[in-house]
Amino acid sequence: MFNVYERADYPFSLGEHLKALFDLNYIRVTKFLDNGTPGIFAITEQGQAYLNEHTDRAALIDYIKSLQAPEFLLEIAHSCLDKPSAD
Repeated sequence: MFNVYERADYPFSLGEHLKALFDLNYIRVTKFLDNGTPGIFAITEQGQAYLNEHTDRAALIDYIKSLQAPEFLLEIAHSCLDKPSAD
């Protein structure tokens, strides 16, 4: 999961990282765009368990805060770390 944040400064290849998370069953598609492309993802129970076991929350939040425009990523990080899985 940390790899997504390591490349959080633009430009980055989001699709490459989402595919890895999807392949590991850490995220799932919850909505497709009109053209059939996955548009919205949610963390799975397996992904939440991985985060809970392998994430130094304080270090992650400190790293995100060091980025040029951290607000959006902070929102995502807090959402993933603080909310239970919707599965």
